[in-house]
Amino acid sequence: MNKLFKFMIIIIVHILITGCSFKESKPKRFKVGIINLTPTLEPLVKSFKKNLQDFGYIENNNISYIYNGYIKKNQNIDEKVNNLLKQKVDLILSISTKASLIVKKHTSDKNVPVLFAPVSYPVESGLVKTLRRPEYNLTGIRGDGYIRKALEWLIKVIPDLKKIYVPYNPVDISMTGSLKELNKAALNRNIELQIVTVKSNHDVLEALDNIPEDVQAIWELASYYWGPYVKKFINASIKHKKALMTITYEWTEMGAMISFGGHSSVIGKQAGRLAHKILKGISPSVIPVEQADFYLTINLHTAKSIGVSINKNILKHADFIIR
Repeated sequence: MNKLFKFMIIIIVHILITGCSFKESKPKRFKVGIINLTPTLEPLVKSFKKNLQDFGYIENNNISYIYNGYIKKNQNIDEKVNNLLKQKVDLILSISTKASLIVKKHTSDKNVPVLFAPVSYPVESGLVKTLRRPEYNLTGIRGDGYIRKALEWLIKVIPDLKKIYVPYNPVDISMTGSLKELNKAALNRNIELQIVTVKSNHDVLEALDNIPEDVQAIWELASYYWGPYVKKFINASIKHKKALMTITYEWTEMGAMISFGGHSSVIGKQAGRLAHKILKGISPSVIPVEQADFYLTINLHTAKSIGVSINKNILKHADFIIR
């Protein structure tokens, strides 16, 4: 018994000396960096944070976000990404295809997890190897695959649709993929696309000032590039009395006549769920890329102002109606 007592004393002293105790270890604090190139996707960021909060990540407690708003055109994206890496972030949320490609360039050899939301054509752009198994340090949410159905809805809204005006920047990878898909869908429907190439601010403004009379609609090819021009697109469509088809709910909320595509707040929630998996230690390389859900939104106020009558049967199928 005396030997046992001495042994127990030795163990207790050892615990006190080495600092080991039965106290819980300090919980990990996470740092998440965010790269966003367009103001219309700010609701995605807000929803992303909210969903992570629902998972128990409380800002300024066990998680902090390095984000000072969307990156303007004259700001250096590479510099912003490198700044996040210097601060040793645990995860980067990259919003848009261009942002994600730049983030990948800077993180592929640094083992920093990246979550993109949303991007167009993640395999074709080289972001991931396959949708099912990305294999790189990225995974996320894709927002392509909506165009055929979007064109069907536009035709239902404008039954005599024959010609669509399409501003297009050929150096934008998202627009290139979207235009290819739109071309195929329009050809099957005997609809002509009048494509106008834009490569500068001057080109965009000129294209919106000179919308041809014989087109019945304007099509926004999904891209971060249009971020600074949302109101200009909307104002031009109303001025020329042409239906504006866009991909995002936010554009329609601001005055575009119709959209079929993702909803930023829903995508943000989806991204929060994927981020939770990554922060728990699951590698992005084995998390399949997810598809964004698509929603039909119609702005009745705009439709009336440009002289388009929306059939009640179409309105029954709309996910959101702005009056």
